[in-house]
Amino acid sequence: MKRSLIASLTLFGVLGLTLIGCNIFSPFSSEGTHVEKGRTHLRNGEYTQAIEEFQKAIDEDPLDSEALYGHAKAVVYESGYNAFELATILTDEDVEGIPFHGAEWPVERAEGLYQVMQTVEEDLKPIYDGDTHGRYNRDNIQIDYAIALACDGIVSFRDTDLNEHITKDDFEFIFEEGQGAFEFTNLVDFFNRPTAKAPGKMTIGQQDLDTLIFYFNNLIDHIAEVIGGSRDIITEILQEEFGFDIEEVDELLNKVIATAQYYKVADGIDNDGNNGADEEEIDGDDEDGDGLIDEDSEYPSHFITGP
Repeated sequence: MKRSLIASLTLFGVLGLTLIGCNIFSPFSSEGTHVEKGRTHLRNGEYTQAIEEFQKAIDEDPLDSEALYGHAKAVVYESGYNAFELATILTDEDVEGIPFHGAEWPVERAEGLYQVMQTVEEDLKPIYDGDTHGRYNRDNIQIDYAIALACDGIVSFRDTDLNEHITKDDFEFIFEEGQGAFEFTNLVDFFNRPTAKAPGKMTIGQQDLDTLIFYFNNLIDHIAEVIGGSRDIITEILQEEFGFDIEEVDELLNKVIATAQYYKVADGIDNDGNNGADEEEIDGDDEDGDGLIDEDSEYPSHFITGP
């Protein structure tokens, strides 16, 4: 059966929907000051005003869990996303490559989701870490936080310059399923991308190439960190609270993280475990015969065609 990147996380969607009565994607109840006003606006569907009131509460007390949770909820509501939609996208077996990529996810749509998930992640992290006070704690928000981390980690593949925004200047990778995992299939295009100095031409200078390598390797580390964070939460929830056998989910997420690491460029590390560091060239060929293309590659100096 064909599996998307997070296909084994169907439980993500199941849990999100099972707990929809008490998670970030469902309505509030209760009253507050700035928090009270935020709740009132939220109940009335006035999401922009709710965001403003919850933000004022956060400004007064950055560790108020009710203000942080309310702010995250209002941002989600204003964006139009919900648990059902996100769970469906994450677990859709018909998705080619990975979720949040391709023709159905143009730059503007991907950027919108990216900003929402980053905000939710930022709001919920201190609650999850136990640094806040108030009615919400790790147990209340861990499903929401895990969903935000997973979505943020996946869509982060599109933020190739790691400036926390997805724009037309970012390069979108193409993924294909291979060796039971996923692989980048157009690193040649990525490292031979047009530069600002020569728009529309396939030319790159030494400084440009160094910058691309830096961004790319940091992108891989960021994605591994975020998806790894969601993995830790998911496996804890499934094993401890719901008694599920998490072996398959754990194996898949570890494979995703490891596969991304395979493609780090010129870091002097044997990333793919072939007893050699930086042994491939970025040329679309499988030099070491392991079934993967352009992984664990050397410094791609042959792309330097400009000053």
